[in-house]
Amino acid sequence: MMNRNLACFGVLVYFLVSILSKHKCLSIRCYDCDHCPRVSNISISKDECAKCLVGGVGSNTDRRCLYSGQTIPPGFPKEGQEVCDTDLCNGKTTGTPGFEIENPISCYVCKDCGKDNERIEKYCGACVIHKTDGKVVKLCLPNCEGVPKNENTSCCTTNLCNGMTNVIVNKNIIVFLLLLTLMRAYTM
Repeated sequence: MMNRNLACFGVLVYFLVSILSKHKCLSIRCYDCDHCPRVSNISISKDECAKCLVGGVGSNTDRRCLYSGQTIPPGFPKEGQEVCDTDLCNGKTTGTPGFEIENPISCYVCKDCGKDNERIEKYCGACVIHKTDGKVVKLCLPNCEGVPKNENTSCCTTNLCNGMTNVIVNKNIIVFLLLLTLMRAYTM
């Protein structure tokens, strides 16, 4: 009786492993980002995708993970649109010149900034910061060509220019705060 139960348990484990490994083999990873002609590890989906999607040209290239049964979202760029089903297949570079960037700069890059996930990418031609639906996206691009100019998107070409918010501080305020700090330290 014990051997029969053990055999049934073995068969059950075999089927579970077969099903789970088949499911894992059918899922792929995709790049998932907006306005990203180049991809990086930060834009790899954490979910298991059935297919990958890419569409658009240059800095207007969008990439998506499509789940089983999901169709192409409305409004997704039609130009250059491709659906593929192999791991990270939607990562081709679009709109990037076939030559090295003459004076490369570094940019902050993150898909959903503010979650301590910013990193610095080198060899960029331009840095972009894009705000949409309460999210901030920072990108490294070959140049500012084709980047929309509006209140939600800005493109700049100096080192780490898409980093912290620019704050202009008057020199007099700095001197005043320094004196105030020294006076407070002296009176203690």
